[in-house]
Amino acid sequence: MRIKLYSLHRVFCTAFFISIFYTIVNSQPNVGYMEMIPASAGLTQPIELASAPGDIAGRFFIVQKTGEIRIWDNGTLLPTPFLNINPLVVDDVNGEQGLLSVAFHPQYATNGFFYVYYNANNGNIVVMRYQRSSGNPDLADPTPNAAGPYVNIPKPFTNHNGGHLQFRIEGGVNYLYFATGDGGSGNDPFNNAQNPLSLLGKMLRVNVDATTPSVEIWGRGLRNPFRWSFDRGTGDMWIADVGQGAREEINYFPSASVNPNFGWPCREGLIANTNAPAAGDCDTVNPVAINPIYDYQIGGAGRSVIGGYVYRGSAFPSLQGIYFLTDFFSNRLIAIQPNGSGGWIVNEVTPTPALSNIASISEDASGELYAVSLQGSVNRVIVPVVTPLTLTKFSGKPFDGYNELLWTAESEEGIDNFTIEYSRDGTNFSPVGKVSSL
Repeated sequence: MRIKLYSLHRVFCTAFFISIFYTIVNSQPNVGYMEMIPASAGLTQPIELASAPGDIAGRFFIVQKTGEIRIWDNGTLLPTPFLNINPLVVDDVNGEQGLLSVAFHPQYATNGFFYVYYNANNGNIVVMRYQRSSGNPDLADPTPNAAGPYVNIPKPFTNHNGGHLQFRIEGGVNYLYFATGDGGSGNDPFNNAQNPLSLLGKMLRVNVDATTPSVEIWGRGLRNPFRWSFDRGTGDMWIADVGQGAREEINYFPSASVNPNFGWPCREGLIANTNAPAAGDCDTVNPVAINPIYDYQIGGAGRSVIGGYVYRGSAFPSLQGIYFLTDFFSNRLIAIQPNGSGGWIVNEVTPTPALSNIASISEDASGELYAVSLQGSVNRVIVPVVTPLTLTKFSGKPFDGYNELLWTAESEEGIDNFTIEYSRDGTNFSPVGKVSSL
């Protein structure tokens, strides 16, 4: 099989990568993982990845559950943490609590403000503002910024902590959103999630630039929304809410809507919770609870849903507009996308290599996605560029005034065509051409 290529000699001077794909009539996206930070790099319980607005490409902030934020700078893990608040964070290596999230102010490049979400030594949920060091962009001032939002929410139990921060700009106002769990135990015994006087079991927001920032309840009825996100393309909200013992659920809420009630503890997924506390009158839930767009039974499919993001990057156009989620225990990857008629297409995909204990699917400043494993690795979500069949021969040589590639394969059954792409860095690929497999 022969493909004629121009300029092949220039490509080989840097690096040449070949990808061969086959076309199947199937709605399942082709997804895989590519290791960016190996477990051997030295991260300790990484739980989230974030990018800072205006920062250089390839530079990421890695949140460690143990109380540190590390910087991964284009292939190097910097030895000194960007921030270390370990003494302030509860020691809960085998539990749910710890330093759980970071969010950077939209004007971080000029003001240096960022916000962290953690459990204090007494278990309380704390949201605190810090600031980048004035003299070193790789270090933060370890003293909390007293002028910034300071949230301290008592919790009755150690579980159900929520744990994600994200900004959304609305009408020129910088709102910091964060979701809290119901306070723990089972079945929300104090009915916190429906109680309008409690900040537990809620989606909350703060105007961080207000003279006196105050917490607003934006939504209610959540059990343990450990991972949720905004779609950067639409502003829509996606919330993964960990279930009690019956259902894990994904809630979708359009950006133009307000005051959502997600149903807990009166409902778990799409079914009624018959063990809801007597304090909660589930016959008069107001506003009326909205249905999740997807739920699954707790068991073999998983028992701790991890919400991700809608892919809005540019590297993999075939993933555009697809929402990805996983499960901490089953590690299966689910893709959800609109069906064009107001509904949704849900597919389970099988990425390779297999990962375990994924604590978050994070998004960088360019909209690319990353699976963060609590075991120490960070892996980019990609469309695989490996061959789906065995090549028995592959070579490149000049021929008749052109540069050409030649290869043979063990089998071409089910393959429509071969696509050739090249890359100078192993990450950004450009198409060269296609050839039929016939």
